[in-house]
Amino acid sequence: MRKLLFKFAIFLGSILFFMITVGQHDNRHPLTDSNIIRLKVSGQFDGLDYLFLGSSYTYSGVVPQLFEKIDAKAYNLGIATASAHFYELLISDYMNSVSQKPKVVVLECSPMSFSSQSDNWISYPIHRYLSDPVSNEEILWRFNINKHYLLLIRKSFIKASENLRHYPFFSPSMDSRKYDEILRSKGYEKTEQIFSEKIYKENEKYYVGLRKDKIDERKVAMFISLIKKLQANGIEAVVVEMPTLRLKGFFSQAYLKDYDDFFSTLQAQGVHFIRLAMPSQEDYFRDIDHLNYKGATLFTQMLIEKLPQPELSF
Repeated sequence: MRKLLFKFAIFLGSILFFMITVGQHDNRHPLTDSNIIRLKVSGQFDGLDYLFLGSSYTYSGVVPQLFEKIDAKAYNLGIATASAHFYELLISDYMNSVSQKPKVVVLECSPMSFSSQSDNWISYPIHRYLSDPVSNEEILWRFNINKHYLLLIRKSFIKASENLRHYPFFSPSMDSRKYDEILRSKGYEKTEQIFSEKIYKENEKYYVGLRKDKIDERKVAMFISLIKKLQANGIEAVVVEMPTLRLKGFFSQAYLKDYDDFFSTLQAQGVHFIRLAMPSQEDYFRDIDHLNYKGATLFTQMLIEKLPQPELSF
């Protein structure tokens, strides 16, 4: 029986090794996803006054072009679902891609930041598209994603198999239209859509599970650790709460209390954070929790007035 189990373990191990080996080619395909292109383009924006790190709330809600009015350079590095884990990779990748570090790094925060829906490695395996791609195994080790590891292996294997079949000698290229749009907008993704009750009913199902969430203390700790790393590197870190329309209503009161306690911790540690009292008008939002262009323009203008003003780059 032991010999049979040993052979079976060897068999499974061989399959896993094969899948991991093939899966290393999962990023060899034309790049059409806006998140990936936004990441790839970021290295072209050197000597920034403001680098914005965040999720879709950021790339929908911060308009870098408005910073030109104060002669400041800004780039919006928003990646869907990003929070502390993604931030750790994104800031490292950006710093390795430029010659001058940004003066201020603005870190998005919202109730979603410490929830089960943030840092979604399965839907957005952004680690595989960094300038120096990070393996699934390193992600497992660094971020303790045990329950997601096999799903990541499976996804990488399937994607790599498709790539090797269709692009055996392919060097990844980018969608030129999306590339030009992101380069011109400096990472911002514009939408004119306006929130409606129909949109609410269509999207509500994606949020109801948040009611059971407990705040992820590991992400809280990593968020604070990242702030300290930035400060130690001579970069001013600012935490900004992004406006959301009806998001908080999906979380329990216990979760929201822990979320507010996070800001109390920031205050106790002398961290600069901004929680703007933006009007919660529905015509400023495109859905339950994302700003539209009208809302993003107002929010960015309000934010510019509150952000620290470093010696600007010209």
